[in-house]
Amino acid sequence: MNKIAFLILSIIFGSFSNENKTINFENYKNSTGLAGCDYSQEISFYNYKLFMFYTRDSIIRELLSTQLDDYCNSCKTLNKDKPVTLNWNIKINFNHTEIAKILTNLEDYGSYYNFLYKENNEFIVDTDYLNYRESREYENDINIFPDLNKLETQMQQKIHIKFGIDNTWNESLNENIINQILSPKQIDAYQNWKNKIGIKRTKKITRKKILR
Repeated sequence: MNKIAFLILSIIFGSFSNENKTINFENYKNSTGLAGCDYSQEISFYNYKLFMFYTRDSIIRELLSTQLDDYCNSCKTLNKDKPVTLNWNIKINFNHTEIAKILTNLEDYGSYYNFLYKENNEFIVDTDYLNYRESREYENDINIFPDLNKLETQMQQKIHIKFGIDNTWNESLNENIINQILSPKQIDAYQNWKNKIGIKRTKKITRKKILR
């Protein structure tokens, strides 16, 4: 085979190869629910943190609702087509012994997990369980805790890795854009939350806590 023929075949097969790669990537996005996401949208640490607050408090209220009916609406509904919804009107009193016990020792109650643990008399979230769902019926959870190790070294020196129950976590980073430390699935989950719940509502409902 002469050089010209070889070059032509290389170009042809190279085009097929690139086309297949594009098709496979589109299939991947569709199969993982990532199609239609705007990955060019800048996400500030402050806004993503609000998303984390909402997810954290949703999980806390859901776990409390397994033992205390006050934390959900129609907890014992007989209508299977009507999903149980969380009650965001009642405050979470972390000074209450029973609430603290449920959230830090829920494994003792059955097939649940301990979402919080105490360290130096402070409640800390076990971020392995900081998982967002598009709805209570949606089975595919997405862990939304960002990869803080991808931050620049100077930023890493300023941050607290451990995520607590108040709304003042790492405020020095609020204005920073953090797309680079988020996975595509985390960005997808963030956009889903922003469209369904939103920043304004989250600010309001995540204040309903008694910490001291």
